[in-house]
Amino acid sequence: MIRRTAVLLTAGIVLAACARSQPAPPPAPTVDPVGTYDFTTVADGTPVAGVITISRAQSGYSASVSTDATGDMSVTSVAVDGMTIMLRAEMDSPVELRMDFTTNDEFTGGWTYAGMAGTLAGKRRKS
Repeated sequence: MIRRTAVLLTAGIVLAACARSQPAPPPAPTVDPVGTYDFTTVADGTPVAGVITISRAQSGYSASVSTDATGDMSVTSVAVDGMTIMLRAEMDSPVELRMDFTTNDEFTGGWTYAGMAGTLAGKRRKS
């Protein structure tokens, strides 16, 4: 009984030491959202081109969105989660844009507006 307890205690100590010695996984990459992006999409069967500009602000980020179909939209929020940027804008109904980055400069994603939805693709402009 004492020997079995000693073996179990030793095994527990070895396992605990091994668990502590494992390096932490690297942090997930995060896209830097600051920049100007050109994108294309299709809305109601019509090709649409647009520009998204994101800059740093005291409370996080500020942004503007403009398309050749809608003109300027008032952006109310910008959120970054890893390699995804989410924008919320307002026209007569909320507009949501999702930018999923495959590199730090190129993205695909989608949008929703007034019961419609579509995909978008774009790229950061070079400075």
